[in-house]
Amino acid sequence: MGMQEQCKVDGSKTYVLKFDMHCQCNGCIKKINDGVKEISLSDEGVERADLLIETGEVKVSGRMDPEKLRSLLHAVTKKCVEIVTQSTLSKGHTAASPQNKNVYGQV
Repeated sequence: MGMQEQCKVDGSKTYVLKFDMHCQCNGCIKKINDGVKEISLSDEGVERADLLIETGEVKVSGRMDPEKLRSLLHAVTKKCVEIVTQSTLSKGHTAASPQNKNVYGQV
């Protein structure tokens, strides 16, 4: 059974979290990468975490509380983290629902 099929069976959710990255220096990238590794190894229900440096986003799949995940990433990286999207993988379809939050606080 592949990763995608397993997610469909157990009702895992996928979240996209966005970091407030003013720069993409090696220190900031390392700090975020270490934070993503830490949440991947934690016992918070995270099955997979992918870091997208170019966009400053982390795609996380699993059965976890998104707010708790956001707080954990903020505590580890000391960077502002926003929940951008949430989708549920169940019974063969994906439903995406934006959180209606503007990442940069603009109207």
